[in-house]
Amino acid sequence: MNRAERTCLPRLTSTTVPTASVLQFHLEYRYQCSITQQVRRSKLGPQSLTNLLELRIPMDKAVALPSTSSDSTHQESKKQRVDGSEPIPTDTDANLSVPFEECLNAFFAAETMDLFNPTLQQIVPCLKTTRFKTFPRYLMVKLGRYYAGPNWVQVKINAKVEVPELLDLSAFRATSAEVGEVEMPDTEENARSNQDASIQSGAVPMEADPGIVEQLMSMGFSENGSKRAALAVSNADVDTAMNWVFEHMEDPGFNDPVIPTLPPLITNSNNVSETSTARSAKQLPAIDPEVINMLSSMGYTEEQTTAALMATDYNIERAADWLFSHLDDLDLAVAEVLGRNVSAHGDSLSVASEVTNKVAEMDDGEGRYELVAIISHLGKNTDHGHYVCHVKKNGQWVLFNDEKVGKCKVAPLGYGFMYLFKRLDAPGSLMT
Repeated sequence: MNRAERTCLPRLTSTTVPTASVLQFHLEYRYQCSITQQVRRSKLGPQSLTNLLELRIPMDKAVALPSTSSDSTHQESKKQRVDGSEPIPTDTDANLSVPFEECLNAFFAAETMDLFNPTLQQIVPCLKTTRFKTFPRYLMVKLGRYYAGPNWVQVKINAKVEVPELLDLSAFRATSAEVGEVEMPDTEENARSNQDASIQSGAVPMEADPGIVEQLMSMGFSENGSKRAALAVSNADVDTAMNWVFEHMEDPGFNDPVIPTLPPLITNSNNVSETSTARSAKQLPAIDPEVINMLSSMGYTEEQTTAALMATDYNIERAADWLFSHLDDLDLAVAEVLGRNVSAHGDSLSVASEVTNKVAEMDDGEGRYELVAIISHLGKNTDHGHYVCHVKKNGQWVLFNDEKVGKCKVAPLGYGFMYLFKRLDAPGSLMT
């Protein structure tokens, strides 16, 4: 669906937005230094955009459920029937219940992590908190019912988690800066100022420091990501590069091959300064139209195919693989490649990416939701079993079990795997 919309959206009206955008929202990460009490807040952008709230089930907060009835009743309840009976698991944790509030508290609880503070020029412990920056029209919640058990085999948590049909997340919205709050200098700004100084002195690093790259790789990071980190901090030192990695390892294209950039400021023959944007645009090699047409015939736009070729040294086979591997974040990956090769400051974003980010910001509302659908898994682990879906339609729960569809009296609120909520102030909800 995303792939088709990327191709067709430009032909439609300017008000048309990607369907996936109704699920997307921004999170804000706040870091407070334990020494200087300075605060850094994550910036609104692709790195803060997500479409899923994944909650861990804290089994240390579990309480015992009342004892069940006879074995026959217990075995009967294992089956998911069209009449809406609720499945009750049979494993050891089936008699336990974890309050849903504890799942939320575990996700939004403050945690301590190490972060580089440019003021102190060292890595220090910081308190990290996560909050909603925006609330999406539809919120998808995924419970972490599966974990790696002995021998790395997926194990299912069968404990009951009673998810409410009405959910208020307003308490988890990000707040504005507090009175007296001091902002922590940004690592990227620090690195950029160092890079500007290097440019003026004529010492611009065009290659990553092998020593920094080797040490980062020894920590388990990829070679491309390590090179990207070293270049981003102008080969400053390992600690600064490692801190950059921690902040950007989830960015789209983090592990993509690094394409060297030209200095942002050069001087032409008339001793007149011009930006590297102009020079880069002049030096971009011509691409065979037949190659563009070949990749475009697979459903990609000319901009996407051009970016793929640029990111893979104009190798058509690698370009096709690059496109396939970036289906989930293709617009962001294209923007990064074009921004890195055409704009000195990475300002160019594709139209679809800009629309998605703006919609996630504009479609904000109150953090109150109603439950409209549940996906549950019948089985002990992911290797086998069956998925069914319950959808609330006009106040009535309806079970979708393959080709079987029917009304049910009770939905498995406590044993779902994924829950879809609709914002109360969204069109068509209970409150509108």
